[in-house]
Amino acid sequence: MAYTKPTLSELITATKADLFGRFPELDPTIENSFAANVAEVISGGVSGNYGYLSYLLKQPFATSADDDFLDVLATDFGLTRASALKADGNVTFTGVIGSSVITGAELVGNTGAKYTVDLGFTLAAGSEDHAVTASTAGEDGNIAATGTLSFVSTPSGMDGTATVATGGLTGGTDRETDDELRARILFQRANPPKA
Repeated sequence: MAYTKPTLSELITATKADLFGRFPELDPTIENSFAANVAEVISGGVSGNYGYLSYLLKQPFATSADDDFLDVLATDFGLTRASALKADGNVTFTGVIGSSVITGAELVGNTGAKYTVDLGFTLAAGSEDHAVTASTAGEDGNIAATGTLSFVSTPSGMDGTATVATGGLTGGTDRETDDELRARILFQRANPPKA
């Protein structure tokens, strides 16, 4: 038979009955008496304890554990949560031959995602491909080929925009969600490694 946690109202009623039963000299008919307020305070604390115990009882199980406990459960199966990764790839820069771009120069995409130049360069031709990396990890940093990036501060002699080269800016992934990690834990538990 399932256990039903008493409601706060039920706890207050039970605590008042116990308190006034133990101390018959107290008058339960006085509204907002000190004794009635004490009973409500005690009941609130007990209700909070019930809630915390209910929360704790869910944590040992992959199907109901929350974020931090889920990470602990994953380690029992040799798993770790997949971290977010930054997108990277080549971008075609254009400008006057001899113009330079420093390492870490910032560009921004149409979505507002920012990127930095991996290694500074000086244009030896009017158009060259160079590597950039998203400043922030996540899928938002992925951009298909022919997408456009704009310099935050355009270096002298360089065109203000650059085009994402063939292959695009890829590899950006978001941090693994609780549901994704939960699914991997449950799969690992259902399919243990066999020697």
